Amino acid sequence: MFISVLGLTPDQYGLCFGAVVIGFMGGSFAAGRLTVRLGIEKLVLMGAAICAVGGSLGLALAVADVLTIASLDLPMIEILFGCGLVMPNAIAGAVGPFPKMAGAASSLLGFFQMGIAALVGVLVGHSEATSGLPMYLAIFICGVVALLTGTAIYRAKGKMEDTGW
Repeated sequence: MFISVLGLTPDQYGLCFGAVVIGFMGGSFAAGRLTVRLGIEKLVLMGAAICAVGGSLGLALAVADVLTIASLDLPMIEILFGCGLVMPNAIAGAVGPFPKMAGAASSLLGFFQMGIAALVGVLVGHSEATSGLPMYLAIFICGVVALLTGTAIYRAKGKMEDTGW
């Protein structure tokens, strides 16, 4: 999008990509500082909500046919900040209950992450490449699914703890 549609040079694209990476780094840094205070569950849900909001912002801009460097990069920075909150905490939450099988649990989580990312990448990659709509629609859907899934898991976890499981 940045190079083929907006006409950026590879160097300019690198700067845009670097900004997105800084968003992820910021979220990861914040996760390291906030996990002890807020807990894994709250940070996963907070990060997923940030991803969903960033996805909805990008989707709204794409639907409004706003196609600029800022309209592509700023929502992605927000989304990757949310991912930076989610990823380390989701991995810790998934692996933590299985200390004797931490490697297998981590591998299974990685398999699902990469499998879903590949599927979404193929779907978006075969769509129209002249707007951000397919990309932001996919990101919005993934953000909402992550938020709903996280909420369901943590509600079920709370119910299990209430029953003594």
